[in-house]
Amino acid sequence: SILASMIDFLPVDHEKREHKALQDMLSCNAGIKIVSLTVTEGGYFLDNDHFNKAHPQIQHDIENPDAPQTIFGMMVKALKHRRDAGMKPFTIMSCDN
Repeated sequence: SILASMIDFLPVDHEKREHKALQDMLSCNAGIKIVSLTVTEGGYFLDNDHFNKAHPQIQHDIENPDAPQTIFGMMVKALKHRRDAGMKPFTIMSCDN
């Protein structure tokens, strides 16, 4: 086995919510086995230390699963695509502090 720490990354434009390259890679590249990510505190959509399902971006992802705006929606979309295509899922590894 060959083990490499980080072999690639794809930028996401948070302002424009552009992440097609990331979605395509996660959805279609069977070589991706582990997806590591670091989410800042604001990216968890917390309200009083609890997940805020009512947040507009979370609601958008629930109502528009094919056009996600959050990392959670992106992961769900990619994993669903892989499942539907008969591909194995990837492992999500959160590296938050």
